[in-house]
Amino acid sequence: PSGPLFQNTEEYKESPPEWLSHFVSGEVAHTANLFCSLMATICSYDPVGRGLPYGSFFSGGLQEEMVDKALQILCVALDFQPKEDEDKDAEPFEATWFLVDNSQLQAQSYGLGYRGSKDLDDLVPSKAAVWGEKVPGHDRGDGWIQVGDFYLPEELEGKRVLVAQDAEDQMHAMRKPGNVYRYM
Repeated sequence: PSGPLFQNTEEYKESPPEWLSHFVSGEVAHTANLFCSLMATICSYDPVGRGLPYGSFFSGGLQEEMVDKALQILCVALDFQPKEDEDKDAEPFEATWFLVDNSQLQAQSYGLGYRGSKDLDDLVPSKAAVWGEKVPGHDRGDGWIQVGDFYLPEELEGKRVLVAQDAEDQMHAMRKPGNVYRYM
């Protein structure tokens, strides 16, 4: 984990940490919540200490440390510019965009769970396509849509849960920014 401390700027840009690329991609379900939590932590900090001059001398530095870490994470996230990948640019043109649709199924869940294989029982823990979002995928012609290394079923309980989008919707979906934190 201390690798970036010993890298120059070019080396760091060439192979950025995977967590940071994922964190700013917008693919994390709670991106806005994370951003707002970091901002709230920073903005609610009272450096004077409960309105009293030198109030921080009477309390521990835990809050100050937490604000410092939140500020560092936020600065790194806002400053990060993801490397444009040539293969990544070509992918959306080959892929079809699918709307994750809950209008027929009416499930009480957060979203549609990704599968590690073309088996409904092979759920990937903590990974779901949120209802209402659009995901790029490849229709394999067997009732399954491949999204990266994972699979989503086109139907659940006989109800359609993935709806292919037309070309105009696909072009709009491809305009996703590389770092969503810069647009919040």
